[in-house]
Amino acid sequence: MTMSNTAAQSAFADANTQVFSNQQIANYLRVGYWNDTGRGQRKFDVEPGDTLTFNFQGLTSKGKAFAEKALELWSDATGINFQSSSSSRADIIFDDNDSGAYAYSTGTGDGIINQSFVNVSRSWISRDSSNDVSNYSLQTYIHEIGHALGLGHGSNYNGSATYGRDNDYANDSWQASIMSYFSQTENTYVDGSFGYVATPQIADLIAIQDLYGTPTNTRAGNTVYGDNGTAGSLMNQITQDRGAITYTIFDSGGYDTLNYSSGGSNQIIDLREGTFSSVRGRENNLIIAEGTRIENAIGGRGNDTLIANDADNTLTGGEGADTFLFFLVGEQQASQDMITDFEDGVDTIRFVNQNSNGEAAAINFDLLDIIDNGADTTIGFGGQEIVVTNVGAANLDAADFIFA
Repeated sequence: MTMSNTAAQSAFADANTQVFSNQQIANYLRVGYWNDTGRGQRKFDVEPGDTLTFNFQGLTSKGKAFAEKALELWSDATGINFQSSSSSRADIIFDDNDSGAYAYSTGTGDGIINQSFVNVSRSWISRDSSNDVSNYSLQTYIHEIGHALGLGHGSNYNGSATYGRDNDYANDSWQASIMSYFSQTENTYVDGSFGYVATPQIADLIAIQDLYGTPTNTRAGNTVYGDNGTAGSLMNQITQDRGAITYTIFDSGGYDTLNYSSGGSNQIIDLREGTFSSVRGRENNLIIAEGTRIENAIGGRGNDTLIANDADNTLTGGEGADTFLFFLVGEQQASQDMITDFEDGVDTIRFVNQNSNGEAAAINFDLLDIIDNGADTTIGFGGQEIVVTNVGAANLDAADFIFA
């Protein structure tokens, strides 16, 4: 059946206006794409803690380096162990014989993958260094392994696509999924600096964990991301990179910190899961995965905004005129946060108070409980306490706060 011009234009308009949730994008990656292309959902018959083998003897040393990084990132996302093999019957076979980049799987009739094949040509990766993480070659390997594990594209396209014509929803972009064809700047709906994707993104994580389960041992201890990182060699490199890069942090537990103290730009560090942060001079380039809780944030030399979540947070603004932002939503769980370096007359504490319906609720300076603890001050409101260290209560007045 052929659509009329009017119907086609209407369909494209709908694609440009409907906005998918991260779960809806994940559902499309996992099921919708395969249905739209006449194929079925597929996965390997494994779960977190199990092992898949791979054979990359057909790759150059550079190709192997990119493949190993990409496999490590998917292992973080799934809890699946990837083990090198020389067998032609390995679960995933890598090669570079053909031009371009693609992946396919066999034995998917019952929804279970028998074997997957990944091809990324030598010319595809020729311009990039395998020592770097902010490049299209690493992004390509992560993308193609995503296919090998059972993920489709962000919308019904393959090979090439044009934003505004081929996307099924407005926010189809690299910000949400490495399986998308549209960069942050090609997509005119999302706001964000151009950045190569260095990890599976937030919707990819939901999709792959819906397929295989959620790992419980990915950086389950107390982890620092960014400066002075303790997240492991690869994730340290990604979160310390100052190039054109975007990434999602997935973490299984512990008492964790985002440290961007070496930055000189005005940064936004948002500790809430599923939200974007803007770090190292780029806009909306860091995402915290849904279900991931990060407790602490450290800003840099710029005028930073640090946004608390519902855990007990420790916030350090660093130099500059910083804003410490707290969302008070309904009858939220009581928490005790700490601001370690508030500077009276320079920094600002901002409260946004909403009721359970998301509507603005009354809050002002007179409604705050301000308690002098000697060297420190405790600010209380609605079950939440914020300890401002090394600042006496007499030094805090309405001018230090914003209520909006």
